[in-house]
Amino acid sequence: MFDDLALGEAAERLTRLRDTFATVGDQLDLAVIRFQDHRLYLKVLDSGMLCMLADRAVNLAALRMAASLVGQRIAVDLQQAPSASSVEPEASLARVPVAAPLARSPDPAVTKSHAELLVESTATPLPVLAPRSGGILSSLRRLRDRAGE
Repeated sequence: MFDDLALGEAAERLTRLRDTFATVGDQLDLAVIRFQDHRLYLKVLDSGMLCMLADRAVNLAALRMAASLVGQRIAVDLQQAPSASSVEPEASLARVPVAAPLARSPDPAVTKSHAELLVESTATPLPVLAPRSGGILSSLRRLRDRAGE
């Protein structure tokens, strides 16, 4: 469904989102981003971030339970995944330039160094694991199919 380039870009942008919350003193543990007919469910794990794309009609309580189970089961895989600093990134996964924000009158509550930090984040992207055949992926599909019945 998604190629390595799309997953690489998403990992970098989601890392930036998590770091933006951390910069202002908030810890991002869980987020649901809604758009059109879908939801992007984000759950921060110890060694990465779990992202689940779901239909708008999906029960959020069931999705939250599934995310917790998946997070527990892939924790070992995330810890064993090579860190981004130890792996030379491919040219296709190179850092995508971020457009500068639209010019606005400066907010006195945000200092210049704080704003620069938000725009020029140099965080290491979170590891992205490709789904394996069977295992958790097939279990989630069975749960989804049962919920639709």
